[in-house]
Amino acid sequence: MAAQWITFCGVDEITAGEREVFDTDYGSILLMNVDGTFYAVENMCSHAEYELVDGEMSRYKIECPKHGAWFDVRSGEALSPPADRPLKIYAVQVDGNDVQVMLDIPE
Repeated sequence: MAAQWITFCGVDEITAGEREVFDTDYGSILLMNVDGTFYAVENMCSHAEYELVDGEMSRYKIECPKHGAWFDVRSGEALSPPADRPLKIYAVQVDGNDVQVMLDIPE
């Protein structure tokens, strides 16, 4: 596997407070804009394998809409039960006008 920066969207396509799911060959990734900074996490709750995209957001936290577990989108840390495992997080960078996420791509 080789880590590669993959362009997901332009910086103006996801405004502050918004989010979007990108279904890739490497999983479903939730990309969020929190006050102008982008974060990417696996779009699946670590507790019950339920999509996070429709969960409530509160600054750097997102709630699983299924059972109410909260996660920190910066670290993936599970902040409340019933989740006890972190989310997978992805490095994000802005390159010019592009928002890029680092993915492990098979060689």
